[in-house]
Amino acid sequence: MQDVRDQETRLKNITQKILNQALDLGATDAEVSLSYGLGQSAEVRLGELETIEHYLDQSCGVTVYINQKRGSASSSDLSDSGIKQMVQAALNIAKYTQEDPCSGLPDLEYIFNKNNLKNLKNLDLDLYHLPDSSSDCESNFGTTEGLIKRALDCEALGLKSNPKITNSDGASSSYYLGLSILGHTRGFLESVASSRYSFDCTLIAEAEGKMQREGSYSSARDFKDLWSIERVAQEASEQVLSRLGARKIPTQNLPIVFRYDAARSLIGHYLSAISGGALYRQQSFLLDSLGEQLFPEFITITDDPFIPKALGSAPFDSEGCTVSSKILIDHGKIQTYLLSSYAARRLKLKPTGHAGGAHNIFVSDQKNKDLDLKNLLKQMGTGLLITDLIGQGVNLITGDYSRGASGFFVEQGEIKFPVEEITIASDLKTMFKNIVAVGDDADDRSSLHCGSVLIPDMKIAGGG
Repeated sequence: MQDVRDQETRLKNITQKILNQALDLGATDAEVSLSYGLGQSAEVRLGELETIEHYLDQSCGVTVYINQKRGSASSSDLSDSGIKQMVQAALNIAKYTQEDPCSGLPDLEYIFNKNNLKNLKNLDLDLYHLPDSSSDCESNFGTTEGLIKRALDCEALGLKSNPKITNSDGASSSYYLGLSILGHTRGFLESVASSRYSFDCTLIAEAEGKMQREGSYSSARDFKDLWSIERVAQEASEQVLSRLGARKIPTQNLPIVFRYDAARSLIGHYLSAISGGALYRQQSFLLDSLGEQLFPEFITITDDPFIPKALGSAPFDSEGCTVSSKILIDHGKIQTYLLSSYAARRLKLKPTGHAGGAHNIFVSDQKNKDLDLKNLLKQMGTGLLITDLIGQGVNLITGDYSRGASGFFVEQGEIKFPVEEITIASDLKTMFKNIVAVGDDADDRSSLHCGSVLIPDMKIAGGG
């Protein structure tokens, strides 16, 4: 397997060449983002290979500034003529754009500089892993045959786990190795190599003439950290079997537990609302909300870009600014926004190292510790456990929330039957402020770590 890090010197030289050419052709500043990646994926269904894909891609984007006029262009052609055409195209765009007083590269004080770091941990985040030739996993990710076998084995385990599982929507296995180069004309030129391994399985079960579809997956930087084939197959089987016999329920108000995977979307809405782009465009229900009590006092939300092997870790943000661990919510109060340099200038604030978004988010409940899903359901009593959300019914400008959902009806803390074809509604501020507890069942398959969330009252529109 090729090591993408072998391309680092070549790509850094190309990046510097593009920056120099931009300045020679009239730019006052320039930024270059260059990526190189390779990978492979295999998709199977019902024991047969359906698709094999091989990836080998290289792309480049340049942004030039003529004072405070900005232009961007991209290309996959990194020949001398291709570079010149790309840079010239960006300059032509910049000449015809209006000046923007907030436009430009990050100020020097915010730019990442490894020579000034007091703590070197963010230089070794362990984000890149090649298959180990001495490991049993080599055959699973080091060869096309291994990728196919992993997908076939996972699907086969799921299909034979229960007679009610009658079909499959397929299984897949993949890896991707990437190298990203970022450079600009304020002395910044750095690279990050990263890897990602994943596989999944989706099963179909049938009972009384009705079918349900559910699946499971695993994803990690290091293939050694993936779930076992058996674990993914078992979760896919349990998930789809639990959905059989789903029914509608009448319209009513009930407490709701958002299972950890559904709860992540709630926190995602909050992160979108505090992002710089939404704020300076005045498209957020959290405008001018610094210091506001948004969550209960026992809720803390942190962002840490320095977790080794984590999916959201990075030594700097997407414009080369220094990143740091931050408390986003402290005792329920909003402590900071997520700001790029441009957004910070628009809002007359300082950049936070979040160009490109948040890193590794952790939601913690300082009051209800060691509360698993089973005990969270007991605390709720009678209500709904939401496992799947459908549609885009969230208005970030007003905070209004209305989404299709499915899950389980819970009575006296015990799951009674699956529920489908319902809509849940409220508004995000009310939902956040009224959170009763957050469970400790977050998993590591996402950069957003949030356990199941109990909310005491929501409108449920049903049809039963």
